[in-house]
Amino acid sequence: MKIRGRIGTNTNAVDLLIDGGRIGAIAAADLSQRCDLGNEHLRLAAGFIDLQLNGYGGIDFNDAETTLEQIAELTCRVWRTGLTSFCPTVITESAEHISKCLSNIVRAADESPEFARAFIGVHLEGPFISTEDGPRGAHPRQHVCPPDWDQFRRWQDAAGGQIRLLTLSPEWPESCDFIERAAASGVIVAIGHTAATPMQISDAVKAGAKLSTQLG
Repeated sequence: MKIRGRIGTNTNAVDLLIDGGRIGAIAAADLSQRCDLGNEHLRLAAGFIDLQLNGYGGIDFNDAETTLEQIAELTCRVWRTGLTSFCPTVITESAEHISKCLSNIVRAADESPEFARAFIGVHLEGPFISTEDGPRGAHPRQHVCPPDWDQFRRWQDAAGGQIRLLTLSPEWPESCDFIERAAASGVIVAIGHTAATPMQISDAVKAGAKLSTQLG
């Protein structure tokens, strides 16, 4: 496949030669030859990546009843915005509800080629966050709880090992031990929805957690 356009602010058109889904070569556009997509006036750029996509267009990943067809539809819709890949995000809820949502997402990744192409792992945002109004945001307080490694492993099993990013608050006494285990398992732990002290945040970073500015 040949895609034509201009890269960045460059005024000269180029052809991207796509081979096996990857850019095989970039060459000066031969305007006497046709291309499969684009034209000499099109701007080419890398697609956007969203590490926290809770839903789009009224379709919610935090709804266990969201269908496979809806998830595929959501994926095609966000592609039209320039977003090419994302982490579907599940937020604070009951343990059972979170498990159902995670299972729903990995089933969609197995059955929808569109979603599988865009899916880069699950972001679990909570429930190990601050109970305080303000830092907690819109997360339901009744389901906020301290970090629990055994429960997290159950969720990871429900997700088929696809939880790649976890947002928590390090203000809990159990936080640093949990962060060390999660980081050692390959999960990126992000600090968020927190009322933690500077010392608690520093200890969490030493244990392996990431600040939001480190995730880009």
